[in-house]
Amino acid sequence: MKFETQVAESPDEVARALLASHGQDWIWTAVKYLDYALRREPLMRLKKVWSMTNMDCARMFGVTRPTVAKWLETRPPPRKALLVSLVGDASDVLEAHLDLEHIPAVVRTRYETTGGKTLMQLGRE
Repeated sequence: MKFETQVAESPDEVARALLASHGQDWIWTAVKYLDYALRREPLMRLKKVWSMTNMDCARMFGVTRPTVAKWLETRPPPRKALLVSLVGDASDVLEAHLDLEHIPAVVRTRYETTGGKTLMQLGRE
């Protein structure tokens, strides 16, 4: 399928064009896909930036490793999606101030100011 749009078009303009050119069922399917992609993206990004395994994520979010694998296939449930998002916000701050390759070490370092806990451990609380 070829979708033509100009880069200069705003998201509102693209949405109006899609509404004018596609049926409601198609639009709802696209919305569902976009929602799915955006909700699971923070967890995939967190794993990459913090160099976390599924087990690391499971410990952080208080779930099992198979649950994390399921979230990567679908998305975290709303009650956990907020926590994933908040930890993702912490990643944004780290990325703004550190080189990406340093973040995994930083989140695994114990700091006096955090009561001797790592950032990964703080994510569990």
